Amino acid sequence: MRPVFCALLMLLPGLVLAATPEEGFAAIADAVYDGDAAAFMEGLSEANLQQLEMMVAMVKMSPGDAAEQLSSELGEEITGEEIMQWTAEDMVAVLMAAPQLQEQLPPREVLQVARCETEGDSATIFLAVPEVEEELPILMVREGDVWKLGEPFMNMGG
Repeated sequence: MRPVFCALLMLLPGLVLAATPEEGFAAIADAVYDGDAAAFMEGLSEANLQQLEMMVAMVKMSPGDAAEQLSSELGEEITGEEIMQWTAEDMVAVLMAAPQLQEQLPPREVLQVARCETEGDSATIFLAVPEVEEELPILMVREGDVWKLGEPFMNMGG
């Protein structure tokens, strides 16, 4: 029975453990390109998950205003009632599906980790992206045995 249980665990999506910072980044990038909010959430550090939960709580404080702003920015209708039902994963899914995000993403295959500097439970991976002169540093942190995005994702890209 034990081998069957282990085989089932290996088949479950999202259980791919990121044993290196590069694998952790690859999992996050793949989730973004696949539009997989659940996988994206699994790749976030605890600090990022807490930040995301705070963002959802703040959006819910003024759902009408947030709906108007998000509808305008994303080009699709979002209601205050929808926002009041959102979980952090729901918000991520809506943002990931936004045409503006998808249009700005370079092809997945061009995102390459040029190098990685690891110190204890934190690492900085450096992305080489075409048309960007400098390598882009991204903080990764090890939580347990898994490398996750440590970079505050609200700061990414800006």
